[in-house]
Amino acid sequence: MNESEEEFNWDVFKRICKSVPDWKKIWFAKHNARIGLVRTNLVRRKHSDDPTCPCCGDLEMTEHIYQCKSTTMQAAYDVNIAELRDHLRATTSKAITETILDVCCATREGRDCELDDDWDPTLKAITQAQITAGQRPLTGGLWPA
Repeated sequence: MNESEEEFNWDVFKRICKSVPDWKKIWFAKHNARIGLVRTNLVRRKHSDDPTCPCCGDLEMTEHIYQCKSTTMQAAYDVNIAELRDHLRATTSKAITETILDVCCATREGRDCELDDDWDPTLKAITQAQITAGQRPLTGGLWPA
């Protein structure tokens, strides 16, 4: 295992993989390998001649899926982040809820987390490491150990 692989909690990752439907596992794998159905890949495979996002007109690459600024994508994001917020508030602590939500928002917005000075130092370090790791580990359910 290389150094970056040792940074992740693989037991948590295995539990996530066992709890999601097969279609999500396939989507995660394709997304993380950058071979999913985004426009740039469709052009490369000659299934399309337009590499731009149909919602906003920007170049549609893997990262664009989470960062598209069209009103349609923003509305979908808002609905899903609200559902996630409700679920987290019902199932975990306020600190963990805020951490996960801020990591999701920071990933979408392409920014660093907005960590308060009063955050737990361990939680703050994990959050910083997750943002540094990037979108693909977050999508696949990989969080630093």
